[in-house]
Amino acid sequence: MASRTLEITLISAHGLKKVNIFSKMEVYALAWLSSDPCHSSRTFTDRDGGRNPTWNRHFRFSVPAGPDPGRGALHVTLRAHRAAGFDRIAGEVKIPLRDIFDGVGDGPGPMKLSSFQVRLPGFVKPKGMLRLSYRLGGVIAAVPSPRESSAVPAPVHRASGSFPPAGRKIRRCVAAAAA
Repeated sequence: MASRTLEITLISAHGLKKVNIFSKMEVYALAWLSSDPCHSSRTFTDRDGGRNPTWNRHFRFSVPAGPDPGRGALHVTLRAHRAAGFDRIAGEVKIPLRDIFDGVGDGPGPMKLSSFQVRLPGFVKPKGMLRLSYRLGGVIAAVPSPRESSAVPAPVHRASGSFPPAGRKIRRCVAAAAA
C-alpha cells in the first residue's frame, strides 16, 4: 500500500493547567497516530518551562495514502513528570488527519504552522495551546518485500517451549491500553 511521510515539529505549549501541586511542572509530549498507537514518539522533558514548555522536536510518521487517507488522527498527550512516578496528564490534543490532508495534492507540501487547544480529559474548557508545524511528503509507492515476491515458500518451524520464555514478561503497548 502506498504511503506518505508526515513530518511533525512539536514547538511549544503555553498556558497549561498546573497539575503538579507540590513540585514544578516538567512537561514532555507523546505523539502517535490512531492507526498505530504502539509506535509513539516522545519529546525530552522541559525542566525549565513550567506551564509553558518548549521542545522544537521533529518526528516522522508514515501515513497511508489510500482512497481515504484522512481517516484517523494524530494524538499528542502532554504529561507532567513526577519524581514519585505516575506522571500526570497535563492535556491532550487530537488532530484529525483529514485536517492535515486538506488542500494537499500528491506532491510534498509546504511546512504549515498551527496552534491547537489543549484539553484535559473530562473537561470541555481548553487548558492551554499547543504550537506545532507539519508537512506531508510525496506519495511513496509500496515496494513488495522479498518474501512476498519469492516463489519459494518460507520454512515452517515447530514451536518449542512456552511464550513468553520463563522469567520474561510481555511488554504491552501503553497507548493502546489508554485508548
